[in-house]
Amino acid sequence: MNQATLPDVLTIEETSTYLRITVEAVLRQALHGKIPGRKIEDDWRFLKVAI
Repeated sequence: MNQATLPDVLTIEETSTYLRITVEAVLRQALHGKIPGRKIEDDWRFLKVAI
């Protein structure tokens, strides 16, 4: 999936691909408030425009 076809709301895996960093790095940055995201039950979601 290239960046042009990513949806507006991204999963943690899609965010990792978009930012070209590991899933663990996305999670760490989200937990520290460096990447805005929301945890919905067991899943994280990120707004593409906010990244």
